[in-house]
Amino acid sequence: DEARAFEAQEEAAVQEIYDAIDARKADVEAKAAEAKARCEAAATLFFPVPGPKMIWQFGEMGYDISIDDNGRTGEKPVCWNYLNSTSRAHLVDVYRALARLRAKWPVFGTDNFTVSTSATSATRSVILRHDEGSVVAVANFDVAEATATVLFPAVGTWFDYFNNTTYTVTSAVEKITLAPGEYHLFSQQDFGAFETPYTASSAIDDVTADAADGLTLCPVPAASELGISTTLGGSKALDIFALDGRRVLTGGFAGSSTVVDVAGLPRGVYVLHLDSESGRQARRFVKK
Repeated sequence: DEARAFEAQEEAAVQEIYDAIDARKADVEAKAAEAKARCEAAATLFFPVPGPKMIWQFGEMGYDISIDDNGRTGEKPVCWNYLNSTSRAHLVDVYRALARLRAKWPVFGTDNFTVSTSATSATRSVILRHDEGSVVAVANFDVAEATATVLFPAVGTWFDYFNNTTYTVTSAVEKITLAPGEYHLFSQQDFGAFETPYTASSAIDDVTADAADGLTLCPVPAASELGISTTLGGSKALDIFALDGRRVLTGGFAGSSTVVDVAGLPRGVYVLHLDSESGRQARRFVKK
């Protein structure tokens, strides 16, 4: 019952977030990318809750065709073309990873779990307890930065799965500041690297289209440096955003090309924006 109530609660919460994103963002691509990132956050809290899960047709790709299209029980469009979108492909990778974790690790079958919400913010967390190692999932569903109070079953080094890094827990009650839409899956056991094969494949289309609007990024995927070549004139402001809308790097340059140090960015998909008096350009890229 708790799991079913949680699912219904998350559906309502995500819909509210969509409405908020729609109201404050005019850029269609940025709006869609942020919405998909919020779906990732919802999945990160939904999948770990023990029990069977039902995913609607292409739900793992952020299916946005109305249930009333062709009647509520009518045949709906098949949208394999969604995989050409980097943000949708990354959502598939998150669903894929979570499904595999559930199938492999006993902690996701535990009956000792807690679903926690906050009375003062839109943060939520799920704690799974198991003798072989516990799991903590946390996310911020607000459109503003929020601090989550997270109850960890033990102190020590935990693995931050989606960021392919570690997190040191120093207290049973941790205060974690989360950007809008930011989410984490912490585990005491090492689940291995979070792999993004669908994201990497979708990025190929982005690269081949680079020259069409005068913006070229290379190499993609990028490891430590990202080369930028643009037809925009004048001084250019440079911003790099994560898919959840966080600005993770900012700078600028005056010429037609530059090289940006991205070595400090976690693996994942990002959106680069260039702004100048002569116009704006944007491109997605993968950091490996």
